[in-house]
Amino acid sequence: MAGEFTWRWPWARGCAFTLKTINDELLRRGHSARLEKASGYFYFFGGEATDWIDRTVRVATVNALTLEQWIEEFKRLKKTNQEIMGKTGRAHQGKV
Repeated sequence: MAGEFTWRWPWARGCAFTLKTINDELLRRGHSARLEKASGYFYFFGGEATDWIDRTVRVATVNALTLEQWIEEFKRLKKTNQEIMGKTGRAHQGKV
């Protein structure tokens, strides 16, 4: 049917997803950082998040946020860290 929207990903309808799902989506969007689990929170690690001062998302489970909310959290933290470090360009890429 013309104009009918079909979900591309099953987790977009509220199904459970995993860290792998989020990390694959970050990679698909050109980001090299990964989401990792800690005790009671999650954090972005590596890639452009290597030197971030603020990298945590305080939720207990990966399904506390939607996939799009995780991506938005990544973007928010990236912007926050750029402001903290006084950078206007891309964050550190993990190279010395």
